[in-house]
Formats: sequence, structure tokens, C-alpha cells
Amino acid sequence: MNTLKSFLHTPCHNHQGYVNKDTIYSIINNRIKMALPITDAPDCLIDPYDIVGGVSTTDDACLTINPKGYILEANEVAHQLIRLGDIARSPKILDYFHSDDQPHAAQCLAQAAKGQPGKFAAVFEQANGLTKSCLVLCHPVSKGKQVKSINVIIRNQNIRALNQELHISRLQAELILSLPDFASWEHSLRDGTLVSHNLSNLIGLDPSHQIRTFEEFSAFVHENDLHRYLENYHQLLGNNSIGLIEYRVSLENGRIRWLSDRFHIISNTEGQPAKIIGVTRDITYQKNTAAGEAQYCPLTGLPNRNLFRQRLDQAIKRASRTGFPGSVFFIDLDKFKEINDSLGHETGDHILVAVANRLSACLRETDTVARLGGDEFTILVEDLKQVDQAELVAQKILDAFTSPFICDGKEFFLTVSIGVSLFPIDTDEVEDLLKKADLAMYQAKDEGRNNYQFFTPEINKRSVERITIKRQLRAALDHHELCLQYQPQVDIYTGEIVGVEALVRWRHPERGLISPARFIPIAQETGLIVPIGEWVLEAACNQCKSWIDMGLPPIKMAVNLSPRQLKDTRFLDSIRKIIERSGLDPHYLEFEITEGLLIENIRFGRQILGELKAMGIHLALDDFGTGYSSLSYLKDLPLDILKMDGSFVRNLTTETHNSVIARTIIALAHSLNLNVIAEGVETREQLEHLRDHECIYVQGFIYSKPVDAGVMTRRLRRGPFKIL
Repeated sequence: MNTLKSFLHTPCHNHQGYVNKDTIYSIINNRIKMALPITDAPDCLIDPYDIVGGVSTTDDACLTINPKGYILEANEVAHQLIRLGDIARSPKILDYFHSDDQPHAAQCLAQAAKGQPGKFAAVFEQANGLTKSCLVLCHPVSKGKQVKSINVIIRNQNIRALNQELHISRLQAELILSLPDFASWEHSLRDGTLVSHNLSNLIGLDPSHQIRTFEEFSAFVHENDLHRYLENYHQLLGNNSIGLIEYRVSLENGRIRWLSDRFHIISNTEGQPAKIIGVTRDITYQKNTAAGEAQYCPLTGLPNRNLFRQRLDQAIKRASRTGFPGSVFFIDLDKFKEINDSLGHETGDHILVAVANRLSACLRETDTVARLGGDEFTILVEDLKQVDQAELVAQKILDAFTSPFICDGKEFFLTVSIGVSLFPIDTDEVEDLLKKADLAMYQAKDEGRNNYQFFTPEINKRSVERITIKRQLRAALDHHELCLQYQPQVDIYTGEIVGVEALVRWRHPERGLISPARFIPIAQETGLIVPIGEWVLEAACNQCKSWIDMGLPPIKMAVNLSPRQLKDTRFLDSIRKIIERSGLDPHYLEFEITEGLLIENIRFGRQILGELKAMGIHLALDDFGTGYSSLSYLKDLPLDILKMDGSFVRNLTTETHNSVIARTIIALAHSLNLNVIAEGVETREQLEHLRDHECIYVQGFIYSKPVDAGVMTRRLRRGPFKIL
């Protein structure tokens, strides 16, 4: 009891007021102990502390009947209460119930005969002509799996008063659970299904998306809390007790929400755990305000998240009175993390202050600009005479970022991605408006950044699809749904295949082949890229060793590495073990890394690449020319190859700028004793242009698209490609 009171110590904030904590405690505690959905509660009060078949009071009528309903034994109270005669002739208990109560009695007794205890209300006529309202409790007595007899206790109760009390309690519980901060749920331990109310909303999903299994829900638990979360449930199963846990969930938009679960094990007739019922509460607000959080950002002086939510709530109410809509703009600075990581947080803070000033300068005084945290800002614009005005505001924000930011005499160019939601058109709920603007902002990023997008139902659909992919990706490895394809890297002067790049694919049993562009970013975001990367490396090493064992000409196997993999503390040990298991000479292994990793931490990058190089592994810098491309790290890092990004090759023969850049990259690589591989080569004209500038190696559809291992094996057996 003290635990739950502590859990509800902070009043439940429902954006409109507070609900008394003692009321919540009483209702929810009884709700859990009763172990019944509110809508399924019987018309009589069920005593949550009563153990059917247990010790009864001396005022109770106690009978023992067989599974067919014939009375075998009865105490004196039973003889008086239901005017029971001679039981030597084994009368049937149903005959002693009023005709109005017989259907309920028959149903409850039938369930008891099958091993399910039950309760129902009944009225018995007394000798003096008066009636007594009673509570009838039926408890089966089993031997093995067979019910031998049924204990029946008839308890004199003032049912009408208790019915009224239960009705009020039920209404109160329904009101509590209708608040946006609460959810109720029931988890079956038999088949793993999860039935819930409002749980999807608490983890940021569309209300129409139902969480149907415990595993599906646990996929949203924050990775740092997941072990503790699951361990708590396992302990609960072992102790058969009431549990309480606070944990974080990761929403689709990357945000964190705090939840608190109060739950209870319900056992079957054999005493084995059958299901878990519980109530979940969103305690993010309490967590954030526990330390008396201020309403303004200390760095920029702008309103923070709490104050913005309050102003948005007031704006929504005003819009409903005036009839003029408003808009919410969710703004994220593109690639701001690279500035922070490469130039330091002090420079980053200076730029954030400058961004805050620039946003404030391009808006009206009545508009609200807020900083939510990090590089995320929001803007509230009210009283739109026409919805098109929101588009003008969004464009004005983009225009404000066309001029550079100056810090310590240096110029920095920044762009922003903007998501826009409208109220009350899209919704009139504060959190829903922010969520929809956030989804639209991510759509703007997907469209290439430096643009704005308005929320649409299609964006929401893509968000749900993204969540589905995230959940199913966790099982893809176990179900052997991932596979590798290989694209050859060719010497254009001899036609020889000098290497292949291993490319992961996902063959979904229902969706077919899923593009890496759809699932790799999600794998990066969730951390699944680490086990996926280990699987890719092991499969690629095994395949390369297999080709060598077949007597085919040795070639290099190129494998892409993600920044998340390189930061994993077990990365180097994992590489050594995989190479040892496969038996592949590391000389035939090539790792492709991106410039982003080097920009984030050049010292870390130099150290780990040095250790890989010491193993004998070749190193290639992928997508060269699309990032910062600093010459300083090119000369300091132990690289072997530069891979020219396909965006420069695509218009190589039609755009002078691309031609100049390609020639420069080739010359730069040769001057540093590095090989160059041009990606995305598709035409003879591109091939000739690259040959003229002494680019030796190419990769692209002109020779082969990515193919399965069997097709690549046959290609290797045929020998070199024809010289084009």
C-alpha cells in the first residue's frame, strides 16, 4: 500500500487540473486486485480479499455439492437460510434459488464444474415472507485435472448498497483511465497476447495502432532500462506478487517518455501464473518538474518545452473561440551535431544563441519561439486569416538561414528542416500537435533537408510503417531473413574482378525484398546495426574463404562499417574472433568507412583504424567528396582506397563541375599513394572519361548489379570481363 501511495504521491496532471491522489489509489488498487476489466465486473460487489472456498464466517451458509449440482453436505446456517430439508435424498441446489436467479446460478455452477470459481448475487425467501439478498461463492475442489466437488458459500449481504458502491467505483475508475496520462492492460501468459486501453497513445503511436503482444511493447523500452524492466517481470512471476517499476520508452521521433507500471499476477485454478494485469501512467511531467524546472532556456532565454506547451494549450482554446486557426513549426538544425563535435560545444552554444535571435527577429512579437532542447526549436503562430499564411512563415524561416552565422571570425552556413501542423485542423491536442509537427519535420529531412513539410495522414502512415519495420527487424536475424548480395569491383584496363562489396538485403516473408535505405537507418537508430554488422562480416568472410577454397582467384571482400559498430567496445575483439572462425587471411578483407565517423572524433578514428590496419585489413574511405573531405585526416589516417561517390560519376560527361571534381579526387588520391574506386558507373561514356584520367577501378551496373553468391560464383569462374 505504501508503495502505491508513493507512486501516486505527485498529483496526476491532466492539463486541466488535478485528480485527488487518494481517489486514484483506492480505485486503481481495487481495480488491480479484482483482476477484472471494468466492463466485465459483475452486478454485485466482489470482495478482492475474499478467497473462495476459504474460511467462512459463522453466518455463512456452507454447502458441498457434486459437479452435477446435487447437495452432499450442508451446515446448520444453510438449512435455515435456504430452508433446506432432508439432504439424504441429495436434493439439487438449483431448486432452492428463485426462478429469476436460476440462470445466473446455473451458469456459475457450470463454470465451477469445469474448474472456474465464480460469484453471483441471489435472493432467498425466508419463512416469515421476507427476502434476504446474498452473495453466492462457488469454488471447485479438484483432484488432478478433474473436479470432484464444489464448495458453495452463501453470504448474507446488503447487495443493493454494495451494487451502488461498485457502480460509483466503476465510473470513477473509468474517468481515471480515460485521462491521457493513464493506460490499463492485460497480458496473457498463455499465448503472449496483450489487450490494452490507451497504451499505444502513451508510447507515441497513433491510437488506432494496437499493441498486441508483450514483445511488441517491450521493443519500445529504452535500451538502458530493458534488462531491468524484463528482470522485474520475471521476479514478479516467481514471487506471484504486486509489482511497481518506473522506466523509459523511446518514441519513434527519438524522444524519451517516463512511464510507471503497477501490475499484479493472476493465477489459474492450479495456482500457476495465468496473466498479468496492470495500469501504466505517464510520469514524464512529474520527472521533469521534480527539481522545480524553470520555464525558460538558460542559454537562449527562450521559453522552454513546459512554457511552450502551456502557451499552445491556451492558443488552442482561443482558436476554438475566434475561429482563426494557428500553426506549430517544429525546427531542427541540419547536421548541427557535426559542428558541435568538430568545433566544440562552446562554438555550438554561440550558434544556438544566434539561431534563437534570428528566429525571433523574423516573426511577430505575438508569436512564440521556444527551444525544446539540443538543436530543436518550436514556433507558435496564432490567428491565421488563411492557412496559406503558415506556408509563408515557413519560407520566411528558411530564408532567414541563407546568410552565414559568424563566430570567432569564421563563417558557418546552416540549414533547417521544418515540420508544420495546424490547429484545430490536424488536432486540438497539445501533444498530438507537437507529435505531428515532429513527424512532418522528419519527412522534411527525408526529402533532403533545408525544406518544410506540412503534416499529412500519409506521413503518419509512414511513421507507423517505420515502427513496424523497427519491431520486425529485431526478429529478422533470428529468422534468417537477412542475406548478402555482392557487386564486383573491376580493373577497367584488364577486366579482372579485384574485389566485391558485400551488401546486406532483407528478404521479408510478407513484404518481399526491403531496400537497405529503409531499414539500415532504423538499425543505426536502435543499435541493431551492431549485431547485423557482425552477421554481415561473418557471412562475408565465410563466403570469401569458400571462394578461395574452390580454387577461384583470390579477391578482396569489402564490408561497410557503421559509426555505431566502431564505437562498440567489443568491436575489435569481435573482428578478431570472426576472422579466426572463418579462417580468412585478413589481407583479403577490406572495411569501408564514411567521413562522418572521422569528423565526429578524429583521434578515436585514427586509433581504431590503426589497430585494424595492424591486423592486415585494408581500409577504404566511402562516399568521398560528400562530407568535409579534410586533407588533414587524409594524410594522417592509414587509408588504402578512396571511393568516389556516385553523385560525381552520374553527370560526369554532361556537367563540367562534376568532371573537375572527379579529376581532382583521382589526382589527390594518386598523390597520396591511394587507389581510387569510382562508384555508380553505368555508361561507356563515364567509363572512358574515368579511364582517360587514370582511374583504374570502378564499380557499377555497367559490369554487374549486386547479385547473390551463386551468381557471383559463376561470374568468378568465367574469368575477367570483356574490356569495354
